[in-house]
Amino acid sequence: MFQSYNLIGHQTILANVELALTISGVSKRERKRRAREALEKVGLGAHIHKKPNQLSGGQMQRVAIARALVNDPDIILADEPTRST
Repeated sequence: MFQSYNLIGHQTILANVELALTISGVSKRERKRRAREALEKVGLGAHIHKKPNQLSGGQMQRVAIARALVNDPDIILADEPTRST
C-alpha cells in the first residue's frame, strides 16, 4: 500500500478496487461482488460510484486498503498502520 494511494482518477472507486482482481484473472461478476464487499468493510459501500477526487484523503486511503485486501493476501506490510493524523 502506498501513501500516494495510486488510484486511477477517471475511474470509480469500485473500478479501482476491481482492477486488482482483473490482474488476478477473476471473472467480472466475482470482481464486482468482492470489490463491493471490500469497500463495505472499510466503510465506503455508499460511495462506490464516486471518483477519487470526490473523496477525502482518509477515504482514498481506505480505497487503497480495500484494494490491498480484495485478493485476500496472506500478509500485508503496513508502515504506521495505527497512526492518527
